[in-house]
Amino acid sequence: TGYDVVKKICKTNNIELILVTIPNTPTMINTSKNEIIKSSGYRYVDIAELVGASEENSPWHDGLLSGDNVHPTELGRKLIAIKFMSDIPEMI
Repeated sequence: TGYDVVKKICKTNNIELILVTIPNTPTMINTSKNEIIKSSGYRYVDIAELVGASEENSPWHDGLLSGDNVHPTELGRKLIAIKFMSDIPEMI
């Protein structure tokens, strides 16, 4: 899988792999992928939990999901950026 390829590349090149959960949307359920991420043992940023969409059919918090029902709004993008900087401060 692509995930296995990325893990191998990171290990070979001594790169820390940091994963990110994927929020569920009305058109895409990512719960099983997120369970793999959470149980992987790798460091991860929990974006699905942040926006309130970690469980199947769970709606995003008000004002965070755009009208296309896939992408975050401007506010959602700002909160996601803050979450990345909080969880991975070495990015700054």
